[in-house]
Amino acid sequence: MAQKHKNKVFIRLLWWVNLVFAGLILLANLTGKIAPASFSFLAILGLVYPILVLFQIIFLVTWLLITNIRFLLPLAVLIISYSNIQLFVGMHCKKQTVTNQTINLFTYNVQGFSSGIVHPWDKALKQSVLTFAIHKKPSIICLQEYKSSVQIPQNLKQFTRDGTYYFKNYFGGDHWRGNGLLLASRYLSVGHGFFNLKGGRIFAIYADLLIGKTTLRVFSIHLESIGLSSQDLKLLATPVSEKAIDQKGLSHWKKIYRKLTHTFVIHQKQIELLREQIKNSPYPVIIAGDFNDTPASYAYHQISKDLHDAFMDKACLMQSSYAGPLPFLRIDHVFVPKPFSTLFYQRFEVNFSDHFPLMVGIKYRE
Repeated sequence: MAQKHKNKVFIRLLWWVNLVFAGLILLANLTGKIAPASFSFLAILGLVYPILVLFQIIFLVTWLLITNIRFLLPLAVLIISYSNIQLFVGMHCKKQTVTNQTINLFTYNVQGFSSGIVHPWDKALKQSVLTFAIHKKPSIICLQEYKSSVQIPQNLKQFTRDGTYYFKNYFGGDHWRGNGLLLASRYLSVGHGFFNLKGGRIFAIYADLLIGKTTLRVFSIHLESIGLSSQDLKLLATPVSEKAIDQKGLSHWKKIYRKLTHTFVIHQKQIELLREQIKNSPYPVIIAGDFNDTPASYAYHQISKDLHDAFMDKACLMQSSYAGPLPFLRIDHVFVPKPFSTLFYQRFEVNFSDHFPLMVGIKYRE
């Protein structure tokens, strides 16, 4: 009798927990449609969207195993959420081909070549990253958090000999000091520029690259960093059963919440400016870089109105781009003009940074 009572309590508790998570994922489905400035909590749900999906799958399997009709709830939620779920899972697992018309674009947040340590940066690591990137034979390289120096590294200088080298420090000043955005290419540039919000750091640079008879405007971007400390990440990565629930713990959670909501509102403003530049560009636009936002986000959905995601065109299964302690985060993206086609999408699992590098092959039409 006692065992039967315990089972009833467990099923009732599981049902209520399922209801809560079902509500959260249904709310998260609205993230891409509602601006963070209007409802910032939604933006946070977008950041953890894959985890919310995982919970629904666990609920579905659990209800099925105990042969309970309540399995219909997580099943219905997953079906309703399908349009967002598919943004996280690549469906193209066949061998991908490369032709002589391919533009190979390599993008990577290199974390200042510091391996997570702000000072000092590692010159040997910088050389390893550049050697790795150039060895992949890209025609365009977009790097974020790039630590510049007085002298351009010899291999990068050789790579851009007849093409383009454009670096912009995040905060201006001398062109080579500090971290910033780099756009390097074998193709010649016929123009370049950068963008920032008033009082904010530079978050996007572009170069107009002459490729055959076509000119493409390529952006290397790095939207506002969330700015989570190592202590913040440790708390987020800690299992629920071990998380602190005292006053200090609650205060820490509130601090993280404020950081996240503040960042996503800035993302909204940066994306609005970027979309304006896309619409006014005299050339087709490619955007590559660190969005600090998942495919469920408002930023992602706004850009995908004008361009298409190379991951959706050619990626296979789930491929997170963040290499840090938080799982399932695909926050680095490559967007391609709709008339162009993506020939391949690759993620390289190397540990030079807290991100993984990506390379995308793009076919252009004369």
